[in-house]
Amino acid sequence: MKSFDISDAREKLNSLQAIIGYTFNDENLLFTSLVHKSSEEAKFLTKAYNAQSLEFLGDKVLSYVLAKYLFTKYIDKDEGTLSELIAMLGKASYQNMVAKDLHLDEYIYMETNLRLNLDKTSILADHLEALIAAIYLDSDIDTAEKFILDKYLRHAYKVLDAKNDFINYKNILIEHAQKYNLDLIYTLLNEYGPDDDKSFEYKAELDGHKAIATAKTKKAAQQMAAKKLAIEMNLIQ
Repeated sequence: MKSFDISDAREKLNSLQAIIGYTFNDENLLFTSLVHKSSEEAKFLTKAYNAQSLEFLGDKVLSYVLAKYLFTKYIDKDEGTLSELIAMLGKASYQNMVAKDLHLDEYIYMETNLRLNLDKTSILADHLEALIAAIYLDSDIDTAEKFILDKYLRHAYKVLDAKNDFINYKNILIEHAQKYNLDLIYTLLNEYGPDDDKSFEYKAELDGHKAIATAKTKKAAQQMAAKKLAIEMNLIQ
């Protein structure tokens, strides 16, 4: 049987580490999280566990971080609402989107024919959770949490957007402004229409960027301007 050395995969592993923003102390952990049971590389795993067992742990780490994030962000919501939100963010369809954004599909070791219908399987979602576990085992819960907040939740607004009462784009800008000590400014540019059917035009400005939006209420116009500005600043996609 052909022998395998982790150095054979180092270029590939380094490329992924640059994407995820974390450098492993133990590259074998990362490698293990990427090896699907169908692949030839599965024969060369040196850990006592595999990607499937890492997936189990990663699911629990992810659930903890999501629960903490949602509880903190939506402190006024009841348990049923928070459970609904965590379920939305834990769906395989959302995890597949996150995995593709990280180009994880290009780094997973698997049989070629499995790549043909990845969207119809849980392979991407499973290995994303395995990756989360690998980061946790290689570091600590705080580092795993940072990865989840920075990478996994980057697209959270896409699944929460249908529930406009759950997502606050103004808060996204406020958090960014506070983090970098910047001024966030909202300016009412215009009011249109009769008193019983007004529209309001607002401009949002932050760090040299600006966006303008119009809506039937001042609050909605500010939110729409904030969303446009957050997208322009690449705070969301």
